[in-house]
Amino acid sequence: MLGTTAVVLALVGIPLGVEEFVLLALAAGALLAAAALVAPLRARRARGALETAAAVPVPEAMVGDEVHARVVLRAPARRLAPLRLEDPGRCWLVSHPGLGGRPEGRAPGGGGGRARRPRRGDLVVAGIPAGGQVVLPVPVPTAARGVVELAGPRLWCEDPLGLFASAVGSGPTTRLLVCPVPVPPGALHAPPARCGGGRPSGAAPRDLPGAPRPAGDELDSLRPYVPGDRLTRLHWQALARSGDLVVREFTSGDVARLTLLVDVRPGAPSASLEAAVSAVAGLGVRALAEGTAVELCTSAGERVLLAPGGAGTRALLRALAMIGPSTPRREDAARWHAYDSAGALWATENVGDAGQVLVTAHGAGEEVLPEALSRRTSVMVVR
Repeated sequence: MLGTTAVVLALVGIPLGVEEFVLLALAAGALLAAAALVAPLRARRARGALETAAAVPVPEAMVGDEVHARVVLRAPARRLAPLRLEDPGRCWLVSHPGLGGRPEGRAPGGGGGRARRPRRGDLVVAGIPAGGQVVLPVPVPTAARGVVELAGPRLWCEDPLGLFASAVGSGPTTRLLVCPVPVPPGALHAPPARCGGGRPSGAAPRDLPGAPRPAGDELDSLRPYVPGDRLTRLHWQALARSGDLVVREFTSGDVARLTLLVDVRPGAPSASLEAAVSAVAGLGVRALAEGTAVELCTSAGERVLLAPGGAGTRALLRALAMIGPSTPRREDAARWHAYDSAGALWATENVGDAGQVLVTAHGAGEEVLPEALSRRTSVMVVR
C-alpha cells in the first residue's frame, strides 16, 4: 500500500510540479527501503541468538482431553527484536505410522528473507532481553486419535513499521500420542459372539516395543532377536537355516486369548474407521480386565500380542492410536505366506482360536477373510 501511494504521488507531482507530492513520494520510498533492510538484519541477528524448545506435559492423552503444549523462546546472548510465530493451529499434523512405527521428525528449516502478511492467530512476542525467555501456551488438537505433531511453525522478524517480515527459521517441534476412547461392548449395536478354542501356531507377531507378553513354559511362536533377550531362548535351527537370529516366545497354556481383527483397508469413511477403532478398544479393554490376553491384528499384516492387566491396556490403546488406513506390503505377504484377499492380508497360520472378532466398516466383512478364518470368526460391522 505504501509503495503504491509513493508511485502515485511521484506520477502526479512530477508532471504538475507539485514539490510536496514529490517529497512525500521520496519519503515513502525511503521508508520502504529502510524497512526492507531492517527486517533481514533483525532476522539475521535472531538466527544466531535465538533458542527454541517445545514440550507437552504428558506423552499421551485421550481423544477430547484438554492439553496445552509449551513453546519456549530464549535469548541467552543478546536482546532480540519482536518476533512473530505463525499460528500454531495451522501447523499440527496427525499421522498413523502403524504398529511399531515411529513418525519421522521434521528438521527445522533455514531462514530466508521475504515479505509476509500477518495472519489472524499469529503469536506476537515482544523483544526478548538477553538471558530472558518467553513461554507460549499452545493448545493441542486432540479431537482425533493418532500421533499429533507440531510441525515447526515459522518464526518471523518484522521492521518497526510492520511493512516487511523476514523468516528467522522454523519453530520447535513436539509430539503427543492421542489414544482412542474405548466404547463399552454393551453400548455397541451388534456385540459379537465369542468363538471356540484352539491354539495358534507359526510365525511371530509384530510387537510394539516394550509391549508385555504372557509368559509361561509352552512354546507360542518365534520372533526376531532383540538386544537384551536371553541367549538360552535362541532358536538354533532357524539360525542354521536362514542365518537370522530368532528367539522362542513362551506362553502359559491356561491363558485365554481373544484375537481382534481390525479391517484398515482404505476406502471406509473416516468416521466409520474411528468408530471401529473405538469398538475394538472397548472389546480389548474388557478382555484384558477379565484376564484374557488380546492379539490385535490388522488387515495390513500388523500384529501385537498383549498380556492382561494395566500395562496391556495401555499398550493396546497406544497400538490403536497408531493404526490407520493401510494396504499390505509385498514383503509382509512373503513373510506371512498368506494371500491378498480384497486388499487384506491375514496371517492365518498364527491367529489364535480362543476367540476371534473381525471389526470392519466395509459392510460385508466376510469377503476379506480367508477360508481358514471365515468359518470361526465373528464379524462386527460398524458404520
